[in-house]
Order: sequence, then structure tokens, then C-alpha cells
Amino acid sequence: MHLNLYEARTNYLPPNWDVLWSLSVEELFYAAFPILCLLGGRVPKLPGLVFALLALSSPFAEWQIRNASDIWQDEAYGPGISAIAMGVCAALLAHRMTPSLFARLTPWLGWAGSLGVGLYLIDGHVVWLTLGYATPLFFTASCAALLLAFYNGWGKAAGSRFLAWPRQWDRLSYEIYLSHMFVVMPMVHLFKATGENWTLGWVWFIPTLGLSFCLGVLVDRFLSRPADRWLLEKSGPRRPQPSGRIAEI
Repeated sequence: MHLNLYEARTNYLPPNWDVLWSLSVEELFYAAFPILCLLGGRVPKLPGLVFALLALSSPFAEWQIRNASDIWQDEAYGPGISAIAMGVCAALLAHRMTPSLFARLTPWLGWAGSLGVGLYLIDGHVVWLTLGYATPLFFTASCAALLLAFYNGWGKAAGSRFLAWPRQWDRLSYEIYLSHMFVVMPMVHLFKATGENWTLGWVWFIPTLGLSFCLGVLVDRFLSRPADRWLLEKSGPRRPQPSGRIAEI
């Protein structure tokens, strides 16, 4: 749970290990997650309130690390936990809103989320100059709105084929994220060995993305899915064996 702290202090991690800093943030969050859920049995609204406060704490968390090193500004616990909490809030909203209200809000959530994410991706620097420490909150809220809209079927009929490829990337996003550096680093060395032509540097992104996707597929097929099945077999409830008249039927 402290690899991010180690990298911030030493300014070093092996390249293929660098993505693991995010697991430090996630594991810390999910260590507390079951406790909050258990407390929800005694105080039903407490977990939702805690997650909402964490989700909205992003500007304060960003302000706290304003003078920290560049690595810690990227990998600190506060902003990362706030972002995860925003996702939890989106999931809670998806299951607690009435279907009629959700249906009315879905187009607004979809377009607002698309606009927010699009503005940040087009020119995040301008967004930072405008919103300051609230920028990460703006981005995560936009992502949450977009996810809620897609969850409720927004754009599914019209854009099913267009969105098929992004959906596959989404489904394999964790596998791709955790393994992509095993593609990126060899491609970087190959780029340097061929003369580092920066004019055509963008061309290297195409095979890098394709190979990263393929590696994610392999990780999903031979590691993630077998691990999921094994965990479900070990932790899932056992089915009672039928007996008597039920067995005869």
C-alpha cells in the first residue's frame, strides 16, 4: 500500500512496475470499503455520505499537495481516493434513482459528461487555468455522468457499432493498464534504435496501442478469467444437493 510513497521519496521505480503505484491507492481505499459497508447496516446512509464527502474532497486534496514533488502530485492518496469515491457514488446513484427520473436525466448526463471529458482532453491546461484545484473534481464528475448515461443505455442503439471497439477497451482496461508497459518499453527502445524520427513519432502509437490491446486480451484470457472462476468456486455459496422427491423430479 505504499509503493507510490516509495517512488515519491526515491524518484525511482522500474518502468514495468511504475503502474503499480495506483494499486497502492486502490488497496488503501478497499481496505476501508468493507468496514464502511458493514457500518451501513447500523447507519444506512453513512456509507453514501462518506463516499460523497470523499468524492467532493478532491479540491482540498489537490490544494494540500500543491507544493509537493511532481511524482507525489500525480500519485498521492487523497486525489486518487477521491476519484474512486466518485465512481462509488455513481454506482450508488445508478441503483437508487427511480427508473423514470433516471430515464429523464440520462440524455443530460450523457451530453454533459461528453462535454466535460471532451474539454479536458482537448485542452486540459486551459481547464486547469480556469478551475484550478477543482479541475480533477470536474473531470471525475464528467466521467461519472458519462458512465451513468451509458449504464442506462444512452446512445446504445445509434452508436452500437461505433462504440464496439471502445467497449472492448473498457472491458479490458485493467488488463491493458497493468501490462501495457511491457509493450511500451520495447517500442521505445526500437524507436531509439531506428533514429528517433520525431516527425513520424505519432506513427509508433498505432502498433503500440494494438499490441497493448492484444496483450490485454491474453492477460484476460489466461489470468483474469481463470482467477475469477477459481475465486468464485472457492468463495461462492455451495448449492445444496437435492434429495427425496426433488431429486426424482
